[in-house]
Amino acid sequence: MTSDGWIGSVGDGAGADSALKSVRTQTPHRAWVWEVGPVLYAQDGSEVVQNPRAAEPRGSWRWDFEDLYTEELSHSAAERPIGPEARTVARAWVRDEDAVRAAFVNARAEALRICSLVQ
Repeated sequence: MTSDGWIGSVGDGAGADSALKSVRTQTPHRAWVWEVGPVLYAQDGSEVVQNPRAAEPRGSWRWDFEDLYTEELSHSAAERPIGPEARTVARAWVRDEDAVRAAFVNARAEALRICSLVQ
């Protein structure tokens, strides 16, 4: 049903505070996205193993409203949350399996650089 059809069936509820403002007029995009991580690193740069397979590429379908959906050729992140017990996190997600491996190499290098700054 379109948003116009919904308004017609339930009344004129399309005001500024209406939930209909978030109704999509088109079908969401979907893409197969490859992901590596998150992999955690301790302050000394050693890997903290929470999931032994986290550093292996895995793919899944993602809708454009979900986390990690991307149409970019390369996307990676490395960050360290605040706190004494915080771990530096490296992850990558892209549309191509070979590209996700390369992006993760960059994310891991950045994570290790961040670890060296914290010590």
